[in-house]
Amino acid sequence: MEKRLDDENHLIKLMSKPIKATGKEGYRSNLSFASKFCSSAAKFLKCKTRYSKYDGVVAKALPLYSKVYLNTEYKKKNYFSTSDYDKKYDIYKEYATVIEKIIVEINNLLNKDEVDHIIWYTYKGDEVED
Repeated sequence: MEKRLDDENHLIKLMSKPIKATGKEGYRSNLSFASKFCSSAAKFLKCKTRYSKYDGVVAKALPLYSKVYLNTEYKKKNYFSTSDYDKKYDIYKEYATVIEKIIVEINNLLNKDEVDHIIWYTYKGDEVED
């Protein structure tokens, strides 16, 4: 796992900080947007570090992939965002770590973007069973 994700001032964590919702009561945060922004920016800027894009479809399917490729049982809830700001970032770190472990397990034949796309396209529109 990249040590940068453990940084308390990591851009993904800062960008997913809750903000006042416009025209609504309460606050909102967007882990998905923050991770997709950082992934795209790192690719555009040709950075060595790459980031997994957090997505609800991938989050639902990731336990199936961790079972098959890592022989590790995870519950769907382990990867789902919460309203707790600190827990939300912890969920992203675990989510990204599992994707990285799968990539290592398949001998780096795919990169993070490719794994994200394969899982997303495979399960988009389908309900993933527990």
